[in-house]
Amino acid sequence: LAAASCGPNDPMATKLVFNEIGATGNDFVELYNTTDAPLDVSGYGATDSRDDGLPRLGRTVKFPAGTTVPARGYLVVLFEGDCPAASATYVCIQAPPLNGGGVSSSHPENVHLIDPDDQAISSVRFPGAAVTRGWTWGRVPDGTGDFGVTRRSPGSPNAR
Repeated sequence: LAAASCGPNDPMATKLVFNEIGATGNDFVELYNTTDAPLDVSGYGATDSRDDGLPRLGRTVKFPAGTTVPARGYLVVLFEGDCPAASATYVCIQAPPLNGGGVSSSHPENVHLIDPDDQAISSVRFPGAAVTRGWTWGRVPDGTGDFGVTRRSPGSPNAR
């Protein structure tokens, strides 16, 4: 991507959106491709926030070259456990812990989508302790709905 397309006005911010966050065991961040075409996300990444809510850029999990999210599919960044094999609708990236194990389950924090130039292009607020073990913070319907407590479903449609 050209540098001019990156940053807060990056069109990727509407194509690849946060869809589900799990922080109560087997932590993960799920992103959803809102388009009808595969989406190359090479060089983009995800990170948690510092105490002031801004991106913790030193801990960004960068998506490797060749990372492509299927059309209307999911990219799951997994912080604990092993990634299952990719499928026609799902790709997984094994990542080191962001914050001592992933997103904090005890306090609210922001999770950010970072462009190849290390600019935050979108973020979502994870409510922390409001999400209990076995549940996640996700959108229903996928990609467009409001966030709320959802059943754990990394790499597949969310449900309340």
